[in-house]
Amino acid sequence: MRFVCSMCQQTFDKGWLDEEAKAEKLAIFGDVPESECELVCDDCFQKIRSSYKEVRAAIRNDMAQVYLKIENKNLRRLYWKMNKEIEKKMINDILYGHE
Repeated sequence: MRFVCSMCQQTFDKGWLDEEAKAEKLAIFGDVPESECELVCDDCFQKIRSSYKEVRAAIRNDMAQVYLKIENKNLRRLYWKMNKEIEKKMINDILYGHE
């Protein structure tokens, strides 16, 4: 089966079953609704994946710098845990443009 990459607009043969692609999406990006996803070729996917990793690393580094200033370890852990959900939302907003 063939598809058109939504980023580069080139036509490719599908190399994976839809179920395999969904499993990889879930493993890498979490539970992103399918309505917010599009088919991309492997080269474009690698660009998306590297951008995702860079954004995630930058956010974690920024958060770590803030938390290291908190002297109480229990309070530091609590803030870190609470902000994991905020981190996920921020990444989704940056990558997928949620409003």
